[in-house]
Amino acid sequence: HKAKSLDLIARELNEGLSMIKLSSNKDTNSALFKMKEAFEKEKYLLDALLNYMPDQIYFKDLESKFIRNSKSHADLFNIQDVDDLVGKSDFDFAGESARQSFDDEQEIIRTGNPIINRVEKVDLDNEIKYVATTKLALKDLNEEIVGTFGISRDVTDSHLALEEAKVAKEEIHEYRNKVIIDRSNNMILNPFNRF
Repeated sequence: HKAKSLDLIARELNEGLSMIKLSSNKDTNSALFKMKEAFEKEKYLLDALLNYMPDQIYFKDLESKFIRNSKSHADLFNIQDVDDLVGKSDFDFAGESARQSFDDEQEIIRTGNPIINRVEKVDLDNEIKYVATTKLALKDLNEEIVGTFGISRDVTDSHLALEEAKVAKEEIHEYRNKVIIDRSNNMILNPFNRF
């Protein structure tokens, strides 16, 4: 299966670098140590992003099953250990909205075209949330698509505030259309008051 868990690949690479037999060539050893050091730095940076970023970050295989997730993504599903998400999909957690996510990801896999900052409605155990989502094709070293990855930010509060503002604006517009101004008598006539 092409889309191995990124964490598994990292562990295998780290173990492989640790087990490399040191040669008598000082330059070769130095290059190996620098490579291992660079790898460990990159892993540290990715782990920091996945462990502490409040946005939900996720990587999926060709079947839209999770292969790596951020801590905040696991928290969204009330999962304690991020490794418990590996092999699962949105269908295990997200109700009706899972179908749309799956279809979107399969389209990205088929075409390579990303979704950028789209607001989506997510149904989680009868709790509705809105997220701004960006999803892209996950490619291997040969530039072949092996899955998707994305980031979602909870925008529920701002989305609901915007919806309330739209309703209020419509109500004001509707009321304004019902008020009649009689400029000749300097009067405002309200058709709701009949006296």
